[in-house]
Amino acid sequence: MAINITVLRFGAGILAFSVVSAMFLPRVLRQHGYALPGRNGIPCTIPYGQRSYVGPLECDRDYMYGKTLNCRSQTDLINKGWWPLERVGSIPTLLGASRPMFVESRLKQDTPTAVFMLVEPGCYVPYSLLGGP
Repeated sequence: MAINITVLRFGAGILAFSVVSAMFLPRVLRQHGYALPGRNGIPCTIPYGQRSYVGPLECDRDYMYGKTLNCRSQTDLINKGWWPLERVGSIPTLLGASRPMFVESRLKQDTPTAVFMLVEPGCYVPYSLLGGP
């Protein structure tokens, strides 16, 4: 009988740990450069070239309350002088395909001040350099 109670306690502990981990896993992943499935599941920061870039959403609050993304279309990027873009990598996504990451193809300096993540066709989300050039 004592073994069964121990096994039950262990199982309850594992279950509690799993529930708590599942609650915080999305937040931790987004803080460390991973995307979540869905349009608003973009990471808070993304690494590129030994630097960090911060996204447009206030990380957890906007994700939880469904704030929409400020997508930039190809036309917007052309008008700002940021087009054409060059693919430089991808952002891993939990349970999904990775999302492509781009920089301006005509960089004016070694460290880009912005990188772009393609969230869906025609929707480029800008990330700004954290900490300055």
